[in-house]
Amino acid sequence: MQLQLLIFLALVSVAVSQPPGDMCLKDNNVTHAELEALSPNTPVENVAPNIKCYAKCLLRDYIGDDNKLSLERVGDNANAQEKVVLQQCMSQYDGVSSTAPCDYGYLLLQCLTLRTEPKRSVEIGYVYNKS
Repeated sequence: MQLQLLIFLALVSVAVSQPPGDMCLKDNNVTHAELEALSPNTPVENVAPNIKCYAKCLLRDYIGDDNKLSLERVGDNANAQEKVVLQQCMSQYDGVSSTAPCDYGYLLLQCLTLRTEPKRSVEIGYVYNKS
């Protein structure tokens, strides 16, 4: 079974008129086919830079002044369980220094995906029901 990179719908802001996932796809020249072909187990060094920057784009509203995810900025966009997982992922990756500017966002979303088993999953901007 082909795995897909998944994120929580709660993390995708709907504050802008165009869905953020669509805007981030366009801004980073990423296609749905590229996302569907990507396994969540793919090591960050093997992921195309535009896909990593797409992940960073999705998180942009939740990144603090220190360029790290801010649970305060996430606010009510995540439930208590999601915040626990976010904190675990932040603990794992907040200290990682990388030369690639978009690795952190990708690593956080990858971590969220691998640590959760949602009954209904969201493929970076679009809802799919698991069967």
